[in-house]
Amino acid sequence: MVVTWTTDEQREIAIRSAKDQLAFYGSTPAYAPVLDIHGYGDLHADLNRMSKAGQWADMAAIVPDDLVAQLAVLGPRNEIAAKIVARTRGFTESVSLVNNRNPDPELFADIVEGLRS
Repeated sequence: MVVTWTTDEQREIAIRSAKDQLAFYGSTPAYAPVLDIHGYGDLHADLNRMSKAGQWADMAAIVPDDLVAQLAVLGPRNEIAAKIVARTRGFTESVSLVNNRNPDPELFADIVEGLRS
């Protein structure tokens, strides 16, 4: 997961979007072990309960910033390619950048160029 921005306003939106996605994942029993590994095993029960109560809009608020930082590559757009490389070094030589919420072939062009260089 990549969370990047250019402006402070975009930063808040990007982090909230990541928290929304992680809250959804975290509410699903299949993802409970991931939360457990990162020291947030108790979060699954709360997210799962909230999802069953239809509290989708409130779930992101209980996802800690630290968890987002552990699971996502975070940073300003002009630094994100280097951060992706640093995070994946030694694990893989390729990455896939997908944005299902805003499909735009030009969206990651500058980041891809940074990764290639």
